[in-house]
Amino acid sequence: MTSAPVGGTDEDKPLRPLAVGICSGCGSVRHPIPDHCPACRGALQRRVAATGRLRSWTVVRHAPPGFSAPYTIGWVQLDDVGIGVMGRFLTPSAGPVRFDAPVVVREDTVGAGPPRLWLAVEDE
Repeated sequence: MTSAPVGGTDEDKPLRPLAVGICSGCGSVRHPIPDHCPACRGALQRRVAATGRLRSWTVVRHAPPGFSAPYTIGWVQLDDVGIGVMGRFLTPSAGPVRFDAPVVVREDTVGAGPPRLWLAVEDE
């Protein structure tokens, strides 16, 4: 499968596969990964969870200050880890997006803030 991006990022930064933390004590899944599990204070094991299925999306046409519109955001149910994440598509328009489409999830960070998630639809 190859990725068919659905838009361009605001910056040309290298993107990493999405990582989640899975608690060795209680099994809860966390993103972003905290220092320890907030539920049981257990250790978190890092695991890559870079693919999933698109469950919902919308096109933002009126962006908040600091963003340019239009852009598309989507909710992805991650494969094999049981959680969903929201991210921004790599292209500004909805393009070939459809319910249950296979999606690749990547992340980057800006400063000390939380990771930003980027989505791209995969060819089937």
